[in-house]
Amino acid sequence: MKRALLLASGLLAAILQTAPVQAKVVAYNLYVDIDTVSPSQPRIKVGDIHGGRVIFDDSEVDPATGRVKLIGFQHFVGGKYTPDRLDPQGRNPGAWLDVKSTPWRLSMDAMETSAQTSDPVNGFSPRTVRMEIRDKDGSIIVAGPYHFKPAFLSDAEIASVLKAAPTK
Repeated sequence: MKRALLLASGLLAAILQTAPVQAKVVAYNLYVDIDTVSPSQPRIKVGDIHGGRVIFDDSEVDPATGRVKLIGFQHFVGGKYTPDRLDPQGRNPGAWLDVKSTPWRLSMDAMETSAQTSDPVNGFSPRTVRMEIRDKDGSIIVAGPYHFKPAFLSDAEIASVLKAAPTK
């Protein structure tokens, strides 16, 4: 009986160790406390808060570094998160979030795409824990420190965000 019990518990332990980790997509709201604004932006003021959301699979967090690749980033504009669906072509493949550090640190730099578009350059520095949006000439449009809070999204909301963007 003891031998059967030991064999069963050993088998169960082996199964649990080899079982695939289930993906758990989570979202955290990002807040940027604006402390620098270009005079060219009369609608934005020092003290405003810019909102966003980072989306990642928390089963993909590297246990050694605490880093995880983002699967999505949304801006909070006009009372809603945009884009409403994640665009695989719009992802920044080098973006990562360090959830092991305090405070959490985000590395996302759109510099490599700025030459192809006329959009401002968005950058989140893990070193300074600041966001900067710069114009093509390098001047700061808006900047400030960032921090995170959990975004309690339902499974339906997560599923909606993860739907593929419509193709043109």
